[in-house]
Amino acid sequence: MKSLLLLALAAFAYAAVVFIEVPDYDAAWVQVSRVVDGDTVVLADGRRVRLVGYDAYELSEPLGPSAKAALEDLCRGVAYLDVDDREPLDRYGRVLGYLWCPMKDGSRVWHVSVQKHFILGEGARYVKRLLYIPPDEHPYRVWTTRHVVVFDKPVEIYVYNDTKSPHRLYGDRLVLTSGVYEVYYDGRRAAALNLISETPQTVHIELQEEAAPPPAAANTTTVTVTTTATTTVTKTAAVTTTVTKTATVTVTATKTATVAVTAMRTVTETRTVTRAVPVTNPVLIHVIYVLLAAVLILAAYIIYTSARK
Repeated sequence: MKSLLLLALAAFAYAAVVFIEVPDYDAAWVQVSRVVDGDTVVLADGRRVRLVGYDAYELSEPLGPSAKAALEDLCRGVAYLDVDDREPLDRYGRVLGYLWCPMKDGSRVWHVSVQKHFILGEGARYVKRLLYIPPDEHPYRVWTTRHVVVFDKPVEIYVYNDTKSPHRLYGDRLVLTSGVYEVYYDGRRAAALNLISETPQTVHIELQEEAAPPPAAANTTTVTVTTTATTTVTKTAAVTTTVTKTATVTVTATKTATVAVTAMRTVTETRTVTRAVPVTNPVLIHVIYVLLAAVLILAAYIIYTSARK
């Protein structure tokens, strides 16, 4: 519980720095058509690419199919290829090069070095041996080299450079594997680092705070609200109440450039309420009159017949 509390406090106390690995600057966009095995791919343009620096198990060996599947999981379709400048082709006519494949987590995109994945990462279990056949542009030792990044103050750090990204830590220094990284500080691009080197490097980064925006221009706002309510009541056999409500809002904003903005809104609300009012029914009165006349006639007839007797 204490460690979680410290982690939560650190999240508020430190500014965030994000490292995103990208392909080497001279790498070109390619389309991977299919994976041959754990160290060879075929591009959509027909070229066969042999990845430099490691020798994966062959398909005829127990781990060969798994090596192929690992490369298929890593590179599906789009990739970036850096052809070896010192030896572009091997004796079989295959392109020799280095491959980066994109990974995505939400809106965040970074690129995983295939060489680094199989030499240092999860794919290392499928590598039979590491290869150095001069004159490799980037020998396998390049990908095992560690570099140090030092900040001028403690920061919260996120690193995106492999299939398990992001890696999160806190402090004023960071150890990175070889690669090209774009560095973002509080959402702004702060630096670009090319750390593809067999010689360990130490890089110092001074994080600059974003300059405060200039003060906003003075605003003068006038708001006028006028409300008119009208009630009309008509009483007959029913009571009808109509309420009309009109609201007019006028907003005028004046800035240093003398810009006037006027907004008017009229709201009309109509409500009708109907309530029944008891009123004497004329038909019922007529029936009563008829019955009363009949009773009177009957009484007169009885009196008349009694008198004759």
